Amino acid sequence: MVEWCPLADHRLGRAASSVRNSSRGARRRLQHQVDAAPTVIAALLAENAALREQAANRPAGLIPLTRPGPAT
Repeated sequence: MVEWCPLADHRLGRAASSVRNSSRGARRRLQHQVDAAPTVIAALLAENAALREQAANRPAGLIPLTRPGPAT
């Protein structure tokens, strides 16, 4: 039969409290990332649209390659 030990109970309480605090910190960090995601996505979409527009307005820049023929 196991006897109740106040010291062990106190240590378990501190360990549980530490886990709860660590979990809260991780949850808070994750929530900050989730909150920032829409801003990051909007910025990437705007940059993508600007790059597409820039590419559409730029001439193709193709240079025809011709074979050198005999000198006339």
